[in-house]
Amino acid sequence: MIKVAVGIQVRLSSTRLTRKALYRIDDKVLLFHTLDRVHQGLYQISPAAIDYDVYLLTPFDEEEFWEEMAKRYNDANNTKVINLSGSMDNVFLRYNAMFNQKSYEYIVRITGDCPFLPPNQITTILLTSFASGCDYLSNVDPRYRTEPDGYDCEVIGRRAFQWLADNIENGNFSHKEHVTTYFREKHPEHFKVGCMVGNMDLSHLKCSIDTAEDYDRMKYKHDGLLRRIKAAKERGYQVYEY
Repeated sequence: MIKVAVGIQVRLSSTRLTRKALYRIDDKVLLFHTLDRVHQGLYQISPAAIDYDVYLLTPFDEEEFWEEMAKRYNDANNTKVINLSGSMDNVFLRYNAMFNQKSYEYIVRITGDCPFLPPNQITTILLTSFASGCDYLSNVDPRYRTEPDGYDCEVIGRRAFQWLADNIENGNFSHKEHVTTYFREKHPEHFKVGCMVGNMDLSHLKCSIDTAEDYDRMKYKHDGLLRRIKAAKERGYQVYEY
């Protein structure tokens, strides 16, 4: 059984949209939308194949708040999301703390401003990582990405993450904030690195939420989705979301 840790980095103090993870769509905070989609993506993989933990990676000075949010989500969904707090600015240290909790074979990196991340992105990237033996696989590299901003998902294997932990101090502070950029830029040739490419370039679309304008636009689109689902059900159609 493969051990996987999923880290969702989140904080209250975003400069462009403070407390954005707590904005609501369909009467649910955005963070809980992200958590729902993460669990849906993981549930699609056979329970016999993976043993996984889901972490909120949050700043030290917000620890009590996020502990309560994790408890609220767990109580409502019968899950075990774990809050793990660390450095506000050095986000890599939060992932490194998660990495050291257990002997995880893969780390999945997701950001909390992606409440519309399709579950099948997580499923596909993880299963492809397992099958291909990639040390690092993602859909985020700006040179090759085809997915919309907000569908971001990265998977890094244990060996590669350990190399990153040993070498990231050679980079600049931006690498510590963005976690995996140093590995993408500097990894030794013996590591197997891959990128997920879709069958159409949709990278110009933005589905993440960084500003009030993003929130208003995505709320409008989500409300339109709900209207379509309602209309289909009123006609007697079965609705299957993916």
